[in-house]
Amino acid sequence: MSTWISERGRQRLTAAAAAGSLGLTALAGCLPAGGEVTRSATLEIADRAVVVAGPPGFCVDPVASRTGGPAFALLGSCAALDPRPGAPRPDVRAMLTVTLAERGAAGPVADSADLLEGFFQSEDGRAALSRRGEANTVEVLESFRRGDLFVLHARDRSTGVAPGLATDYWRGYFDIEAGIVSVSVLGFEDAPLSRESGLDTLDAFIAAIRQRNPG
Repeated sequence: MSTWISERGRQRLTAAAAAGSLGLTALAGCLPAGGEVTRSATLEIADRAVVVAGPPGFCVDPVASRTGGPAFALLGSCAALDPRPGAPRPDVRAMLTVTLAERGAAGPVADSADLLEGFFQSEDGRAALSRRGEANTVEVLESFRRGDLFVLHARDRSTGVAPGLATDYWRGYFDIEAGIVSVSVLGFEDAPLSRESGLDTLDAFIAAIRQRNPG
């Protein structure tokens, strides 16, 4: 891989990783709050509309989400967000975030697996994953390509996470026509996610978004 490609890819990955951490940083400042709760929401990136939806039982928190750039959304249990009786609950206890970033000049995520692997193990990559931009707070526990996705399991011990949430999370990066999507799945300290539950929830979240967006 040439130095030019690596540098262009590094710039894109830094932006995408930082955008993904933006959702976690926003989450650190708020837990589910009231508002008009819906199963899906429309975010915008580069003047393109992207429909965000979660797996069954998850709803978008309208208070903690932001539709403009950098756009992100927070999803939690519909029953926790909606005071009305009968609101559904997901099969797994978790919080979800989704963030959008422009694709830039580099190629799709599916073609960048090796670069992603090396980047997130580097100091720059771990700093981009940190809520506080501090590489020494982040440990990448696992990362791999899965079809045209790139998946990582990381732990961020920096301050600011919302009370009760676990320090580790699962994250997936993938492309849609509008740009790069970063989705994260976070468990709770008193109900940590197993590897199987984390990956299954991540897969279901990605499938829900892809079903509603081209590319």
